[in-house]
Amino acid sequence: MRNIGPLIRFAFLSLLTSAAAPYAEAQAQRPHPVADTRIPSDRVQVVLIKNALIALNHANVSGNYTVLRDLCSPQLRERQKASDLTLAFRDTHDRSRDLSFVLTMNPIPAQSPMFSTDGRLRLVGYFPTRPQELHYDLTFLKTAKGDWWIDGIVIRSQQPAIANRPRNPVR
Repeated sequence: MRNIGPLIRFAFLSLLTSAAAPYAEAQAQRPHPVADTRIPSDRVQVVLIKNALIALNHANVSGNYTVLRDLCSPQLRERQKASDLTLAFRDTHDRSRDLSFVLTMNPIPAQSPMFSTDGRLRLVGYFPTRPQELHYDLTFLKTAKGDWWIDGIVIRSQQPAIANRPRNPVR
């Protein structure tokens, strides 16, 4: 009985470890963004753009933004509930804006792809639809597994600006 100090220390460490286990397990399961700042190929960029916009289209058509939210980064899911996305895209939903045409068109970049200081890939461009163009500003996070998660979607329709615009679609 004189030497119970190590036993108490062991019991305390066991308690501390078991209390921290759920947190550590949740952190281990959560995909973390990686610091890989290599710009993805043009084809991968097209896939990212079209997947994000089609996911938004499905959410708009169904009125259910849960799947769109599930395709987003854990950081975005922590910031936004599905009901927040419903409100954010209400105008697109209410105007019945059909985005399915993006499957048949190639996007045109408005600026070069870039990474932010926190590792988010930003893709900005438009689809040359008429009478209005669909402009997008999308951000993505790459996981350690190499998957890309949507981290931001901004879309808007606007009249085409004719002067000084690149017309080379990403292929």
